[in-house]
Amino acid sequence: LEETFYNVPEDYSFFEHFSDVIKWPTIFILISSILLFTLNNVDYLQILIIPSLIVFYSFFEWVIHKFLLHKNIWPFDFLYHHHVIHHLLFKEIMEVSSLKENFFVITPRYAILAISPLLWAIAGGLSFVSQFVALLFIITIFSYYIAYETLHYTFHASKDHWLRKMKWVNYLAQLHTKHHQSDSRQNYNVIFPIFDIVFNTFNRK
Repeated sequence: LEETFYNVPEDYSFFEHFSDVIKWPTIFILISSILLFTLNNVDYLQILIIPSLIVFYSFFEWVIHKFLLHKNIWPFDFLYHHHVIHHLLFKEIMEVSSLKENFFVITPRYAILAISPLLWAIAGGLSFVSQFVALLFIITIFSYYIAYETLHYTFHASKDHWLRKMKWVNYLAQLHTKHHQSDSRQNYNVIFPIFDIVFNTFNRK
């Protein structure tokens, strides 16, 4: 574990890391939002698909966490190794205690670019059905990702963090603590524990 810290740059900046991670999702959201308002003859009832998309993203999050972060599968093995260190660091104490530990809280900079082709392929398929729905897909899934990164960081920040004052966020933080300290085979979802409940990996005791 100590050797791993030597691989973290001495001038590591949490702000730069977090900014890099959300930069491309933010750009994708902005471009898709602009394109959304250029569409003609839109059936705005299609916006009702957003709840279904959120359920899909919850499933996508559960699958990635269980099968890519907790299993060493090529070519996503870099995610697994990053996550192993994350669990070693926060097995007993959940709060970040040093600047370099933030490096293992936030997703690697290139992770979202590695997963993006699959998301764009899904959006491309949806565009044959409805361009409006395809753009909604991009906007909501990358918004979900930014929310994921923000909440996950909050779970490992100080308990006095302003977001932890919200009951739902604090409850989710407790579920995540159980994932680290009780059983890493439970509580894979970070935002909505929908598929932890569906697949019987939910632990709220």
